[in-house]
Amino acid sequence: MEVTRTVVADTVVLRVSGMHSHRDVGALLADVEHVLQGGDRHIVLNLEEVTGMGAAGLGELVKICAVVRACHARLALSTVPHHIRYLLAATNLSSFFEMVGSDREAVADAAHAQRQRHDDRAGESLDDHGSDADSIAPIRSFRNPLVSVEFETSTG
Repeated sequence: MEVTRTVVADTVVLRVSGMHSHRDVGALLADVEHVLQGGDRHIVLNLEEVTGMGAAGLGELVKICAVVRACHARLALSTVPHHIRYLLAATNLSSFFEMVGSDREAVADAAHAQRQRHDDRAGESLDDHGSDADSIAPIRSFRNPLVSVEFETSTG
């Protein structure tokens, strides 16, 4: 499996290619976490060139989505091939993911969401919004991605 990174406007597009096997589990998540730690909040996973994916790859997609949401970021799956759409439908996960037809559509959606969020926050103090760069830290345990995602919260 290979991952290439492109930045379009305020959106990071990770283009995944090849077979996603159990040996690759963790690599894609590490790439996404790296993007989040860099402060980017709009991520597109382009899956057009993924030739195969099993349960481990599907589980990693679920974990990636959970991590992105925990960081108050946005994830879209772009140009999802039929065999992955089938897996998502068969496991009732289709509605869990935002899926778009192209990277261009995902970038436009992200720009629209950012404008909307900016309009909603107009007039609020900057102090009202804390930094979530460390939001990955509370995620301590993760079991079977098709069953549950556990989050620990720290009180301080």
